[in-house]
Amino acid sequence: MKIIKVLLVSLLLLGVTNAQAANAYLGLGIGESFVDQGIFGEMDTAYKLFGGFQFHPNFALEAAYMDLGQPVEDFFGFRQEYDVWATALWVKGVLPVTKTVELFGKLGMAHWEYDKVSQIGSLPPTTSSESSTDFAWGIGVAFAVNEKLMIPVEYEHISGDIDKAAMFSVSVLYQF
Repeated sequence: MKIIKVLLVSLLLLGVTNAQAANAYLGLGIGESFVDQGIFGEMDTAYKLFGGFQFHPNFALEAAYMDLGQPVEDFFGFRQEYDVWATALWVKGVLPVTKTVELFGKLGMAHWEYDKVSQIGSLPPTTSSESSTDFAWGIGVAFAVNEKLMIPVEYEHISGDIDKAAMFSVSVLYQF
């Protein structure tokens, strides 16, 4: 876990300090998460903080922290609450379509964790936690507002020990 945090902070700092050498960027996004770990999949509001640098017109490195919310499952008195978050490192492929629109895809790894509280009726709740580092991917489109500001719309997916965790988001991205 510590290595993921160190890599995330290092990548963000590297991107900011090398802003002149590469197109560094920071962004903030909000959206909807889908977590499928219990009886059914549940959705909640999610947000993310991300940054990176585009070292080539078609390639970038990106790191993100994603708070995937606190989805709740309630099925005839059986209740499960999750608190889910992830950090991710991506290699991002960029395909400019026009001067103001670009398509992109991301491949990488995500470290995710969740805390779960389960309760049946009026019995005392039980808690559990799980974490893992798994394959992650994403796709999206970004719209340029001006030379420094972009609006990415994207879908990100984490596969692995957790059945599925995904986020659909709209972000504001500032390029240095």
